Amino acid sequence: MLPIFQLMTSIHSSSLASASFQNKLTFLMGDNNKDIFNSDDTHETTNDFVNLMSSNSFFPLISKPTRITSSSVTLIDNIFTNIFEFKMVFGILSADLTDHLPIFQITNLEPLRNARIMPRNFCLTNSRNIENFQAKLAAIN
Repeated sequence: MLPIFQLMTSIHSSSLASASFQNKLTFLMGDNNKDIFNSDDTHETTNDFVNLMSSNSFFPLISKPTRITSSSVTLIDNIFTNIFEFKMVFGILSADLTDHLPIFQITNLEPLRNARIMPRNFCLTNSRNIENFQAKLAAIN
């Protein structure tokens, strides 16, 4: 992994974990320069990025290409959120302003009628908890 990417991953990981742990309603949007279509084992940095986001309960709203050229189709612009109990409208605008298609998201911050807001559960990952988990796994026959 590239050193700058390691630094950014560390910063993102800390910020995402804090937002999730504190139940902060969060939207992260922009040009991530990580083609989500390549989030498999063949592209390590993209795979790490997608895993980092999903392990902190952040999921992408956009699932179609946001950059289309004569030689490639990529999904590098996205909106990630940890909010699912509110009515949202999101998508891609068809505009020929740049080589990227604009993305948008509108959220009504009043909870959906009859929607139960579920408490969010998180696992604090630290060396003590990892050791306890490993000990419990070793104790299983």
